Amino acid sequence: MVKTSKRSLFKRVAIPLGLSLVTLASLFCYTAQQQQQQQLSISQLPGFISDTIQQGTAAISNEVDTNDKHIPSVNKNNRKGPVKIKVNELQDSPELQEHLLKLGLTPNHSIHVQQLDPVSGETYSSKKLHGRFLHITDMHPDELNVIGADISEQCHRKHKHTPKDEKSHVFGDAMSGCDSPMDLYRDTLSWIKENLKDHIDFVVWTGDNIRHDNDRLNPRTEMDIFDMNRQVADLFTETFMDDDEDDVMPIDRRVSVVPSLGNNDVYPHNLFAPGPTLQTREMFQIWRNFVPSEQMHVFDRGVYFFKEVIPGELAVLSINTLYFFNKNPLNDNCDSRKQPGYKLFEWLGYTLKELRKRNIKCLVT
Repeated sequence: MVKTSKRSLFKRVAIPLGLSLVTLASLFCYTAQQQQQQQLSISQLPGFISDTIQQGTAAISNEVDTNDKHIPSVNKNNRKGPVKIKVNELQDSPELQEHLLKLGLTPNHSIHVQQLDPVSGETYSSKKLHGRFLHITDMHPDELNVIGADISEQCHRKHKHTPKDEKSHVFGDAMSGCDSPMDLYRDTLSWIKENLKDHIDFVVWTGDNIRHDNDRLNPRTEMDIFDMNRQVADLFTETFMDDDEDDVMPIDRRVSVVPSLGNNDVYPHNLFAPGPTLQTREMFQIWRNFVPSEQMHVFDRGVYFFKEVIPGELAVLSINTLYFFNKNPLNDNCDSRKQPGYKLFEWLGYTLKELRKRNIKCLVT
C-alpha cells in the first residue's frame, strides 16, 4: 500500500445539525512519495488492481489536477500478464483545499491509479481514490414529527399550553424521546451530496432508519417499516450517484453503499427470525441496489453479505447482529448448529479466511 499519512487514520467529523446523524472517517491516508518514477510492488498499491496481476512494475509521479471530479473507470476484465501500474498524487485547487479544510479534511489526499499496457501504454483501468469513507447511522426519520409539538408526546402532537422550552425544534431534539424531523433527515443527505460525496470512496450505513415504537397512539406496522426502509434506501441511491452515472447500475457506481440492519428496522423491533422469511426477501428487494446479486441466497438466509468496496484491497462485511442480540427471543444462542447465530458465525469464518488468502483488508459492520 502507498505510504500512509502520519495523521490519525480514523479522523472523525460531526455534521453540526444539532443531532449527530453523520460521522465522517478517514480510512486510508494515501500519499504519493515525492520522488518521481519510484518503483512500487503490486502488494503496495490500492486494491482495485486485479488479483490476476502476478507481476509488473509501477511508476509513481506527482501530477496536478485542479478538479475533484471522479475519473470514470474503464475495465477490461480477465486481463492477464504483466502490467504497468502508475500512481499519481493529485493536488487540489486552492478553492477545494479551503473547502476540505472547513470540513476538517486533509487536502491533497487523493491519488489516481492507472493500469497500463506495458507495450502500447494504453490505459485499460483507471480510478481515483480519496482514502475516505462516510459512516451514517441511526437517523430515525419520523414522518409524524411536528415542529413545535410537545416533546413529552414524542414530538407528535401540539398542545396549546406547552411551555416554549418543551416544544420540538427544527433541528430535532436528541435524547428527548423524539426522533428526527423529516426535513432534518432530507437536508442532511442533501448537504452530504453537495459537500462530501465527491470526496469519499464508499459509505457504511448502519441502520435504524425507522422511528422508535414509543407512541401508543400511533403504533408502527410492518408495512410502515417496509415503506420507510424503502424511502431511505431510494434516497441513498439518489444521494450517492454522480452526475454522469444515470446509465450506470447502482451496484456498480463509484461510491459503494453498504447497509446493515438495525434493531428498529424490523417488525416487531428487536425480533428477527432465521430466513428465508417475508422480511429477508423484502429487505433484499429494498436493498437490491447495494447487495451483490450473487449473494442473494446467503442474504435471504439472514440479511448479511459482503462487498469489496475497493476490489482486491478492502471489503465491508455487513453483519446482522440481531442474531447475537439477547433481546431477540427468536435466537436462543450461537452454540447450536441449528441457530441462525451459529450459521452467521460459520459464514463469517469462511468469508474471512477467503479474504485473508487474497490479502484483502476488512471492515465488519
